[in-house]
Amino acid sequence: MHIVSLPEGICIDLIQHPLSKRKQTIGNTNNRRRLTTDRQKMNTANSNMASTSKGKTLVLGCSLAEMERLYEFIGSNCDLCGLGKGFCYEVQLALEEAIVNVMSYAFPNGSDGHTIELRARLRSDSVRFDLIDDGVPFDPTTREEVDTDAPLSERKAGGLGIHLYTRMMSRLNYRRTGDGKNILTLYKNLPCIS
Repeated sequence: MHIVSLPEGICIDLIQHPLSKRKQTIGNTNNRRRLTTDRQKMNTANSNMASTSKGKTLVLGCSLAEMERLYEFIGSNCDLCGLGKGFCYEVQLALEEAIVNVMSYAFPNGSDGHTIELRARLRSDSVRFDLIDDGVPFDPTTREEVDTDAPLSERKAGGLGIHLYTRMMSRLNYRRTGDGKNILTLYKNLPCIS
């Protein structure tokens, strides 16, 4: 296994990382050239995903028809960053569940004029997503754990979407701002990071 320190403290296993498919040592000139190329790819991916200090942003209307835009946003950013299909699928499913929950429950008086903002930022060890809305306060981190082992007839309705995205993402945080916004922050650890 070969560990190399890259800019901003990124350490990548060159054998396993998706940007590097070789199993060679770093000693010779060809390998140093390839390593430089890998660094350039990671820097490009970083700048594409985090073009500002807040990263890339997608603003969605409160309609299920907006899900196609979400899928395109996630897919194109995963491709730019060289992240695998499995990683991309888990992120997409988790964010879809979180966003559909906001669309379904955050606006009891109707969702006209409301939007949901999704900010994505590539970090050295993870991808961070901030989901921002101005709906009613709701902290999914305080939601009672769903008993997935209980028979269906004994389970309470609801909560499976939250259960799903808390399991698919590495961690999440919630906060309510003074100006009445919900911010749900979801992190997904990058694969093959040492």
